[in-house]
Amino acid sequence: MRRRLWSYAPFDRRGRSSNTHNYGYGLAGLLVERTSGVSYEQYVVEHILQPLGVTTPHPVWPTPDMVEVMALPYDVRDGQPRPAPQVHTDAYPAGNAHVTAEDMARFLGAHLNGGVFQGRRILSERSVGEMHTPRFGGNYGFGLRIRKTAGGHTMIRHTGRLPGMRSIMMGDVDARVGVYYMANATEVSMEIADVAIALLRGEEYPLAERQHITVDPRQLARYAGVYDMNGDAFTIRLREGRLYLDKNGKKETELLAETPARLFIRGDPATVEFEEGPNRRIVKMVITDADWLMQTATKRP
Repeated sequence: MRRRLWSYAPFDRRGRSSNTHNYGYGLAGLLVERTSGVSYEQYVVEHILQPLGVTTPHPVWPTPDMVEVMALPYDVRDGQPRPAPQVHTDAYPAGNAHVTAEDMARFLGAHLNGGVFQGRRILSERSVGEMHTPRFGGNYGFGLRIRKTAGGHTMIRHTGRLPGMRSIMMGDVDARVGVYYMANATEVSMEIADVAIALLRGEEYPLAERQHITVDPRQLARYAGVYDMNGDAFTIRLREGRLYLDKNGKKETELLAETPARLFIRGDPATVEFEEGPNRRIVKMVITDADWLMQTATKRP
């Protein structure tokens, strides 16, 4: 692993920026090997998978028997499935775990139960809490994206993608329900997980429309202004107690409040939030899209 890691692109200067990257997982895997004295694969099998009841013997380097029963990757083009190239990345701590959906469901179960699965502790409750805590002002914890619902529940999610392959693991930590699914196709709807989580919570399907509340116009006025992001200008205006947003002066759309600090556009899964600076002045607008990816726009003085 050391030879592979040193062949990767260089890291940014320490403390200057943060970045979720396969190289970071490669470094973490190297630290596991150096600390434990065994290969990364052996450590994962003995300390994580076997205690979870997973019997897959070689999740990193599959045996010929495992290869024989693997699903082949496909893309869908012009409405027809087309074979896709089989890809294996050398940065294996960052992916390419060859396990079953049930195996991953067991892994998710430990996350949703504070590090315990079927009465056996896999990881300390404190360590699980650290994994579920966002870092560096973003929404990425340790290997998981983290998101708070309007109702205050903590959601965790990790996705995987290679040509002809797609997977998603998502859970509601507070409701203790989750779902894992994978497909041998590149494009698979992420909404399947949202629907599954809602049904597991006992909610209705189709999913209810996002509800909005009335917010004091004085609070909304704090959000008004022009925000810059990657050459685009987002303008937020307050009129008659309502907020309206436009991008580069085109098509104005109303922003609705899910909570006093969390807004959205009707029919759009994205969420808009704001960050305060000194003296409680709004300095940034943060947009989180349907894939839980965050983009930040800076407010003009």
